[in-house]
Amino acid sequence: MLNVYGTIIGVFWGKDNRFKSDFEYQISDFKKLKGNICIAGDLNITLSGYTYPSHAARDRLNKIFSELSVNCLTASIASNVSQIVISENFINKRKIIIETWNEDMGNKFYDDFFDKRMNN
Repeated sequence: MLNVYGTIIGVFWGKDNRFKSDFEYQISDFKKLKGNICIAGDLNITLSGYTYPSHAARDRLNKIFSELSVNCLTASIASNVSQIVISENFINKRKIIIETWNEDMGNKFYDDFFDKRMNN
């Protein structure tokens, strides 16, 4: 069995106090999850590529994932804030394939997107 936890951290991106409080509440929830888990959603934190919203948030989330023995399957997708995280025990020896779309847009989409977020 796989318990799925869908979430959005912060409703105004990662720039305000709402994000910070949401992040703390989410971490608390993550620690309460038992068994094989999947955490999926808009975490408003990139794990590679452009650092958003901060190195501290990225480092903290990676630390929590390590403590929970989960693997972020989407961590290598540069400048991606939507993540899929699954228990290492559930993954076990399964073959994982991650696909992305809209790659023909290159980094322009992300560059424009983050420029707008950072300048608002």
